[in-house]
Amino acid sequence: EEGPKPAADWGSFVHKIMEEHVTKGTPLDGWLGVEEFGQVCDQEMLDCCKQHLKDLVKLTGMQDLQAETRVSLGHLGHEDVFGTADIIVDRIFETLIVFDYKSGTDPVDPKNNPQLMAYALAAAGDALATYQNITLAISQPRSRAGGKSLKTWRTTPGQLQEWFDKTLLPTIEIIKKPGPPCNPSPEGCKWCRACEICPAYSAMALESAQLDFADAYPEPVIDDALVNTVYPRLKLLSSWIKKVEAHAMTMAERGDLNGFKLVAGKRRRTWADEDAAIKVMEENKIDPWGRKLLSPAQAEKTKRGMKKALEPLIAVSEGKPVIVPKSDTRNAVTTAEQDFKGVTTDG
Repeated sequence: EEGPKPAADWGSFVHKIMEEHVTKGTPLDGWLGVEEFGQVCDQEMLDCCKQHLKDLVKLTGMQDLQAETRVSLGHLGHEDVFGTADIIVDRIFETLIVFDYKSGTDPVDPKNNPQLMAYALAAAGDALATYQNITLAISQPRSRAGGKSLKTWRTTPGQLQEWFDKTLLPTIEIIKKPGPPCNPSPEGCKWCRACEICPAYSAMALESAQLDFADAYPEPVIDDALVNTVYPRLKLLSSWIKKVEAHAMTMAERGDLNGFKLVAGKRRRTWADEDAAIKVMEENKIDPWGRKLLSPAQAEKTKRGMKKALEPLIAVSEGKPVIVPKSDTRNAVTTAEQDFKGVTTDG
């Protein structure tokens, strides 16, 4: 699984490409093959940017755009609470749009989204009450929860002000006090680069790992009660275990991992001279490349127009059900057992 650093670098590159296009008109196609942030702009990244642009055009018409704008809550007495909004459309006394690029695959909902609400408050400043329309938008091509990459939520000056007074302001005041309490969670800590050295994160993971199942569940069986207790913690434990393994590898390389040592892994054979190997196989009438049908996604990217040409030939099957939080915007699937629950037959 891709960790926070590569994912953040991928997203940073996408943001740069979009900023260059919006502010300077730099063509998106020109980025293909370019390397920055330790990432190479491949077709997937380019397609992501192109969909961001389509969503931006659809919502804003590319009018009155402010790209990568630093905003703060200075007008509310908190200059040190700030951020950089991807796109702001500010039509005074009329419309305020906060538009955010998301390049990850985990669905993000703009509704009641703290990041975008804070950006809207900061962008509106003292003129908050004058806006007739306030829209928070997220473009997330690699998620497409609900079949759409663009998700929007309309809010009001009153809702934003109430959220600030009841939620954001008390939180800011708590954070600014000496020794603020930590509130780690699987989702909140997932992309944090400091979690490896965070005592609260490690304590939460260890607490989860040390659940006394023997006392709570005398029978060594997996039942509904045990799963309801353990399942919400699995992502946290999995993430924490991966970080421990990575740190253990560093320790083993230094020889500091008590009771363990580093040995050579499974050997892997590769061609020392690919051209010579191809020649020998062809001389022996062996196809050196083999043949495997391209997937629909691979075939669509081979040349312009292929997506439309191949569309009638593609069958779409239902994806394997996955478990997500109830806050996820996708519709829940029902099983046959649920469909027939409560149905009785005479006989």
